[in-house]
Amino acid sequence: MESVIKWHTSEPKEEGQYLVTTSSGFISADVWLKDAKRWYEYSEDYFDLVIAWCPLNEIKPYKE
Repeated sequence: MESVIKWHTSEPKEEGQYLVTTSSGFISADVWLKDAKRWYEYSEDYFDLVIAWCPLNEIKPYKE
């Protein structure tokens, strides 16, 4: 089964959990805080910044 991730680069419009790519090339999970307009883990206080994201609920789980 092929899985394609559709990365986005603008700010998310909804608060929630996302798969993110950071400025140093890591892929991780993070939470977008809509009211604060920032990522929970990878914020300006952190050395990595989120450069692209995909909502976790858009990723289909593995099936055999």
